[in-house]
Amino acid sequence: MRFLSLIGLAAAFTPYQSDLVLAALAKFKPPEFTTVIDSPLRNQIAFTNGQRDTVVINGRRLECCSRTMANVLNHELAHVNGRSHNLFPVPGDIMSYAVTLDQASQVVDDPIIW
Repeated sequence: MRFLSLIGLAAAFTPYQSDLVLAALAKFKPPEFTTVIDSPLRNQIAFTNGQRDTVVINGRRLECCSRTMANVLNHELAHVNGRSHNLFPVPGDIMSYAVTLDQASQVVDDPIIW
């Protein structure tokens, strides 16, 4: 017996977030059909899929944090372009980047764009 499961999704980047995505795509020049999706994520802010062709970002959690959004995009697009996390932190390297959360687990906007 087969079951069909349909999941409704209501999410969309703000116009400003869309501009950040387009700017990051232009800057990092990932493969042509790379997709960046806004999706509510339960316990994550962003990830790149295993095929490295899709980036999923929880735009709602980053709505008020434009520098953090840019850094998350830069980090995830580096994954798309083949980079992996550093084994040890490397100051100033986007692959050592991590989002900062406050005590209430809310995203804190970064002071700079990496």
